[in-house]
Parts: sequence; structure tokens; C-alpha cells
Amino acid sequence: MSSAAYVQSLAALIEFRAALGTFRTEAQDALASLSMDVQRAFDWLADQKRFWERAVRECYDEVVHAKAELVRREMVPPGDRVPDTSQQEDDLRRAQARLKHAEEKVETCRKWGTALQRAVEEYDGPVRRLGTRVELDLPKSAASLERIIAQLEAYIDLNPPPRAS
Repeated sequence: MSSAAYVQSLAALIEFRAALGTFRTEAQDALASLSMDVQRAFDWLADQKRFWERAVRECYDEVVHAKAELVRREMVPPGDRVPDTSQQEDDLRRAQARLKHAEEKVETCRKWGTALQRAVEEYDGPVRRLGTRVELDLPKSAASLERIIAQLEAYIDLNPPPRAS
């Protein structure tokens, strides 16, 4: 490996060092933002699951109430005319449909929670490696570049360019 280098622009190296610092800052901000987005997704999904679990309990109470209302309406003293229970039957069917819908939503939240966890686990490894590179390797590279620039500046100071006559 040759120890000589052909550097045409020290200013380009200095600009690259500054760009490397900017990249590091922006990458750290992006990784932090992504981490917060992932946490918000988990929080939102947990909120949805709690909402639908509460809805299941309320819908179950509605079904119990609708069944009790239907039974009460169907009770007829002997000899009386059988009352119309179509309204109570409709109320019961609607309450059961709402309960089924809420239970499906709870199951959907559970499935999405599992899927989200699996996706985050797949995402986490590469992001963690990138974070390590940004946190550890970029500062080392910037320090090496800083040393190279200092050495080049010292070399330029020792060997001024030849003067044209």
C-alpha cells in the first residue's frame, strides 16, 4: 500500500468533515424520531385494545339487558293475548351484533399487536447497528479525518508551492 496521497483540494476534505458532522446529527435525530413513532404505534394500539375491551363489557351488559327485556315482555299472564316482542327481538339482535363487532375489534387489536411486535423485532436489529455506527464509528472517522487535515495543513506550511518567475 502506498503512503503517498494526491490531494487536490483541502477545502473539499474540510467540507466533507462538516458534512459528516451534519449527517451524524440528522441521523441521530431520525433514529430518535423513528423510535418515538414506534412507541406511539404501540401506545395507540394499546389504547385501541383497551377501548374495544371496554366496549365488549358495555355491549355484553346491553345484551343481558335486552335478553331480560325480551323475557319480561314474553311473560304473559294466563288468558292474556301474546304481546308483540319484535322490538325487543330487534334490540337483542342489534346488541348481539354490537357485541360481536367489539369482540372482533379486540381480536384484531391482539393480532396487530403481535404483528407490530414481530415487525419491530425485525426492524430493531438493523437500526441498532446503524445507531452504533452513527454513535461510535462516525466520531472516530471524523477524528481520523481531522488528523489527516491537520497533517495536510502542516505539510502545506512546510512546502510552499513554487513561485512562478
